[in-house]
Amino acid sequence: MLQYLINEDADRASEYAAKLAGVYRYFLKIDRQTVVMLEEEIEFVEKYCALQRERFGENFEVSIDIPAEYCETKIIPCALQMMIENAVKHNIVNSENVLRIEVRADGAYIEVVNNINPKKTAEDVGGMGLKNISRQYEILFSRGIEAENTGSEFRVRIPVIR
Repeated sequence: MLQYLINEDADRASEYAAKLAGVYRYFLKIDRQTVVMLEEEIEFVEKYCALQRERFGENFEVSIDIPAEYCETKIIPCALQMMIENAVKHNIVNSENVLRIEVRADGAYIEVVNNINPKKTAEDVGGMGLKNISRQYEILFSRGIEAENTGSEFRVRIPVIR
């Protein structure tokens, strides 16, 4: 993507590189942390989503609606980002199949919900990303994540830690 932008639009390439650097800085910052503040995770997810919007344009929609009282809670690093990445990985994203993702608070959970437009060639790795995050929650907090496929939506509920 960056190579394409360098050849097509130097200003957009520069903006993309700055966003990409922000994503990598977060990865370096959280290297050995078991939990991060939800507010930090949301800032990171917004940067990650900006990169995806550069890639997919208006065919990638993300709505984040988390009340302020949740910002002091904690979450496992990259949990939200991995759910968004999974949605992109497993779904067609184009003008006929807009990927819509909602991130919202629901009691003691953060929900990540996306519409389903499955890729025909999507590799089935058995939900390893979901299993890894759930295993981390179970080890650290004796709680797992919840996932549900309704046929039209995929919903993941991630516990927040107070």
